[in-house]
Amino acid sequence: RERSSALSRAAQELEVRLRQMQGASSALERDLRAARERQDALQLEWKTSELQLAEDQTLAERHHAARLLEATRRRDTAQHTLVQLKKKSSLTQRQLEEDLLQEMEDVKRRIVGVSRRREAAASDLAEELSRLQDKNDADAERLEQLRRKLVDRTRAGAGSGTGSRS
Repeated sequence: RERSSALSRAAQELEVRLRQMQGASSALERDLRAARERQDALQLEWKTSELQLAEDQTLAERHHAARLLEATRRRDTAQHTLVQLKKKSSLTQRQLEEDLLQEMEDVKRRIVGVSRRREAAASDLAEELSRLQDKNDADAERLEQLRRKLVDRTRAGAGSGTGSRS
């Protein structure tokens, strides 16, 4: 009878332990799902920032092209004006060449300015991407540390639970 009672108590203790393990397993599964969701969110954020970087670069290139077209139009207008002035006025050839060279230098300065701004914007975007990648790496490392900690706690809980009941 005592043996039967001891076996019954042992069976009850095993059932309680089984329920505890199932609860820990469920908690671990929830944590893993949450970690996967966070990882998916981080990947989406990274992809979004990557797409935004590409879109910003495309917009910068379009803006640059538009400015170049405008500068070309201005240059063409200036050249046309110079031709008209040459026909209508008594300006010397040297004066016309100087005016044209000045306009071309102005266009070159504008082009250089646009190029510098574009390069600075690209550099800023590259730094932002690097910062986001570093943050993503740090978050992934933190997630891995939490996972290891949870696994270690689960193992430690499982090991100490069986050792105290023997």
